[in-house]
Amino acid sequence: MFKNTNGSLLLQAASFIFPRKCVACGEYLVNLEEFLCKKCAERVERTKAPFCEFCGVGKDYCRCRKNRHAYETVIAPFYYEGAIKDAIGRMKFGKKEGVASFFGQEMTKDIMAKYFGIKFDILTCVPSTNKSIKERGFNQSRSILEEININGVEKDYDLLIKRNQKDIQHTLGAEKRRKNTDNVYFLKNGKDVKNKIILLVDDILTTGATADSCAKTLRLSGAQKVYVSVAALDILHND
Repeated sequence: MFKNTNGSLLLQAASFIFPRKCVACGEYLVNLEEFLCKKCAERVERTKAPFCEFCGVGKDYCRCRKNRHAYETVIAPFYYEGAIKDAIGRMKFGKKEGVASFFGQEMTKDIMAKYFGIKFDILTCVPSTNKSIKERGFNQSRSILEEININGVEKDYDLLIKRNQKDIQHTLGAEKRRKNTDNVYFLKNGKDVKNKIILLVDDILTTGATADSCAKTLRLSGAQKVYVSVAALDILHND
């Protein structure tokens, strides 16, 4: 009892010395164990079962065309709207890399629950170009992967490499997104994925074009299966 009380007091004291900010709005939080302020927590929409096996959203929201992908399926703890959209925006465009800790922890729980029983050989992430990393300071997908904890599974942050695209992916429509990812992702020299079951991590899935292109590269390089885990699903553009 005394140990828990002391721990609580220490945590409260630490919150004044090292204050944490809400990952969505940037307001200071009193409790170091929280990532979202009360107001933003009310603006979070989590994915709920039953899920579409093709696009990963709850079946009530599904608008996809049931197209098969090079990856097996995709999962996510959140939808890309409200406070989650704000949090991803702060991470990617506000250069708040620390937000990745929140998504990594939530995605770990999501992976353990929804991919229960699957024995992954490698955890990897969607790569960024050197230009993008130089501008942002980090690859947000890698930062999220660093915070994901699946015991006993190897992480390979440099399994794939990315060449420059002609256009910025998030500015394009569905068909142009698919064309824009052609011949962009490659297996890094010296890497071996033959017969491996791989989990691919990214921040957002919209049309699935990026995940599909990465999965195709891995499958053509010998991977047995590729599964996808993202922080959020953009249900407004998943057709």
